[in-house]
Amino acid sequence: MWSNATQWPNGTVPKAGDNVTVNGNWTVKLNVDPAPLNYFVIDGDIIVDDTRNVNITANSIHIRAGSITAGTPTAPFQHNFTIQLNGNKNDTGFYIDPILAGSKYLVVTGKLNLYGIAPSVVSTYLTQSSLKGSSTLYVANSTGWAAGDTLVLSPSFSNYS
Repeated sequence: MWSNATQWPNGTVPKAGDNVTVNGNWTVKLNVDPAPLNYFVIDGDIIVDDTRNVNITANSIHIRAGSITAGTPTAPFQHNFTIQLNGNKNDTGFYIDPILAGSKYLVVTGKLNLYGIAPSVVSTYLTQSSLKGSSTLYVANSTGWAAGDTLVLSPSFSNYS
């Protein structure tokens, strides 16, 4: 359990701004939202607890040799799972290798296993034109969509407004 201080070095749960490494021989159940971290390296396995919405916030996350898993193919994650990267473009950068650096990043060289509930409709079309600034969209089918869902719009022709 993330909240179990006895599993962490020095017997302390990571605090805001810490650099944290989940060691390769660890499996940690993420039962609380970690404090906003600076640099987060995952060499072990993190299992996201599916009893609530979960947020991981860090300046940089490297899933190096381990994994983060939320849900399974047969038991999709039922809540919201958010990975939030902070940092300003002028912050001191982190180096991943000699030619790759950044002030914030999510790098996956291990595994990121995210299984959620797929909406029954993932693609549809507008039934009425929608002009720039409009706050209403009319679509052919929105079955399974809920307030707060994120939509991605793209033009279907080259003369759009």
